[in-house]
Amino acid sequence: MKNMADYIAMLLISIFLLHSNILLGEDTIPLPDADILGTVCYPDNKERIITPDAVLWLGKMVDGETWSRATEEDARAMFWAIIQRSHLRKIHFKNWRQFIQSYSQPINEKWLKTGDRCKEYYKSDFSGKINPNCSIKKIKRRAKNIDKKWNDLDLSTKRWVIDLAKGNQTNHIPGVIGWFAPKLWKKREKNGENREENMVYSTEIDGNIYFKKKKTENWTIETVRVVPAGESC
Repeated sequence: MKNMADYIAMLLISIFLLHSNILLGEDTIPLPDADILGTVCYPDNKERIITPDAVLWLGKMVDGETWSRATEEDARAMFWAIIQRSHLRKIHFKNWRQFIQSYSQPINEKWLKTGDRCKEYYKSDFSGKINPNCSIKKIKRRAKNIDKKWNDLDLSTKRWVIDLAKGNQTNHIPGVIGWFAPKLWKKREKNGENREENMVYSTEIDGNIYFKKKKTENWTIETVRVVPAGESC
């Protein structure tokens, strides 16, 4: 009976804490308004405002890339990698959603069943082997990731992304512009793709290999920055 009494006591405490959090509004974090978000500053004196839509898709990116098991280290590294990458791709930059989706496969519409990357495997006359990245399982997961709303994301992920987007965190991986899973990085090293594309190993964070380009190796924390709302580049 003692074990049962302990169990009931713990259950009641959990319910009380959950109820307290709801009353305090701690069970949710709204998508931030534009006026509290920062601005990305580039070394050529250009700048780009971080929008609420950017925060949404940065959150989806972190969530999707980590199978909804993100750590603060994941969020920081992915945020700074994509922010610095935006300097190299400004010419092709349409908007934050397009830019973030185009890099992050778990939220990229091109990797859906009707997307450019996978649709050939689902044509009525296709009889070959389906690319593992275009399996039905992965396609369904991407569709689910893409359809997620802000409130579907983990509380911690939302908190970390907002803090970064507000310009509250220093760039701790200057020059980093992307990441790969370790197996894919090793494959690219072996077949020479990394060398051909001038990619250089930087660090490993929570199971991902982060890389720089030859031309970004000398970047410092001042090369690409995010300044808080109200501050100028």
